[in-house]
Amino acid sequence: MKKLGTIIFSLIQVTGFGQKNISSVTNQRDLFLQTRISELITDRVFFGGRENSIDQNIQQYFIAVLPELVNPHSRLQLVSKQKGPLGFHYNYIQTYNNTPVFGSELRVNVDVTGNLISAFNGLFNLPISPPLQGTNLWFFNGSELIPALVYKDNNYCTISDENGAVLYEENLNKYLFPPDTTVQAKVFLPDPLTSAQVAYGSPYIDSNDGDVAVINAQRQTVSLRVDFSNDTFRLTNQYFQLKDFDLPSIEPVQNTTPFFNYTRSQSGFEDVNIFYHLNMFRNHIDSIGYNIYVKDSMLVDAHSLGGADNSMYSAFNGRPAMYYGVGGIDDGEDADVIIHEYTHSLIDKATVTDNESIERQAIDEAIADYMAAAYSKSISSYNWKRLYNWDGNNAPISWYGRDAGTAKTYPYNTNKDYYWNSEIFSGALADLDDRIGSVATEQLLLGSLGSVSRTTTMKQLATLMLITDSMLFNKTYSFPVQLAFYGRKIISLLTNISTFDKSSLQILNSTAFANGTGDLVVSYDGVEQLSLSCYDITGRLVMKEQTFYKQVVVSPSSLSNGVYIMQVRRSGMVHTFKVVRN
Repeated sequence: MKKLGTIIFSLIQVTGFGQKNISSVTNQRDLFLQTRISELITDRVFFGGRENSIDQNIQQYFIAVLPELVNPHSRLQLVSKQKGPLGFHYNYIQTYNNTPVFGSELRVNVDVTGNLISAFNGLFNLPISPPLQGTNLWFFNGSELIPALVYKDNNYCTISDENGAVLYEENLNKYLFPPDTTVQAKVFLPDPLTSAQVAYGSPYIDSNDGDVAVINAQRQTVSLRVDFSNDTFRLTNQYFQLKDFDLPSIEPVQNTTPFFNYTRSQSGFEDVNIFYHLNMFRNHIDSIGYNIYVKDSMLVDAHSLGGADNSMYSAFNGRPAMYYGVGGIDDGEDADVIIHEYTHSLIDKATVTDNESIERQAIDEAIADYMAAAYSKSISSYNWKRLYNWDGNNAPISWYGRDAGTAKTYPYNTNKDYYWNSEIFSGALADLDDRIGSVATEQLLLGSLGSVSRTTTMKQLATLMLITDSMLFNKTYSFPVQLAFYGRKIISLLTNISTFDKSSLQILNSTAFANGTGDLVVSYDGVEQLSLSCYDITGRLVMKEQTFYKQVVVSPSSLSNGVYIMQVRRSGMVHTFKVVRN
């Protein structure tokens, strides 16, 4: 059993790629695994109130109802159990004759009382007749079980058959305690172009990390807590430790005075800038209720990857670490890059699973991009939906950043890579941010991560966020969440929204309003206060919310021609109706 457990855990990918468009797929990755989608299950099932019996009840239930487990040779084995904001998350792997099947998954999410929140069925319909030979691992290619071997080296996981032929290969990296005291430091907030509110171009150019006066002038003084021992200040605390563990060999700076004042031509600037933003973002995640994902210690190398223009997060061999590259514009100079990579660690901590499908990979990149954008927005709203404002200006490698403000819509475009497709979902999250703010959007997103499976789709994550809203916020954000995802064609409009009795509500003069000859009047006979909001057909809020008691009047001059969705909200419940302006 100990040997089997070791094999299972070695198959869980706990890393993911960073912000540059470097593919995670290496050589001949199996498309059967890459393109499959798990089934989302949201049935009403009670698994019992006793925590120590829930696992057994889950296995008994799904063995009875899932066709993939009708095969007597096919069963479940618990890989991990994790407590999250919504309850408990159980992760199972499928076994065949008590041997694990690579890439299989049943992700079961239950609330604290034992009720099913959601489940992802990523199990396989395996052959009835077992293969004659034995093995320590099975690989299923969609039609047959193949005895397989696992080999890991240089941060790659390779699955091969017994003759050495590669079946599957994947890069396991994610690209894009002592006494302490408070010191002062100079950093970018969040990058020199955003704080100056200018576009990249002379004199605001990298100039090979030179000390360009207008760029150095964008450094601002901040306070940060660092380690102080033996009369020396060091960039380390219980959460982050700056360390040189990758080429090029550049030791992190340390000072005997409490002021870390460096310019861009000095390596100490990237050290300080990274350390500051990582701590500020970690503190923010802690403050909004998700400290469970940011309580681990992390190694950080501010000058790494052999001087490449890329960055990555890696948890390979159980050592959570972040690598920031120095090619082109140093990645440690742009807060978007810094936060993007750290967000990958949050995703790993929350999901305890890999991102097997290409759509799930796009989701991970979208989440990391959105969290980076929201962080920058908290500092300055200037151009906040543009990702990597400073770092994304590298013509030699055609790297121009990404954008959460594009007009891209679902479905997933299989002719493009997952970085291109990630902007569909990051755009939806940014649209939601416009409606309900960053904190609420982050809470809904982070609250849903624990339920995510290896092959979750954008549609499924939208559903999970609605479930999270229902559990944590009593459906307060159900309407704007659906509008945001509807605008990107990820989901259909208005499902599972609580409505109130509309008999006391009257919509008057809609024909005259449509023709531009009269006001639209919304009248209510009750005594409660209501609010009226107006959205265009893409789900964008186009009229400031108005509160009223008896009636509210909307002038036709306030809206241009088009179709609009009006929402009347009362005590968390809503009624919607469509109006036309010709």
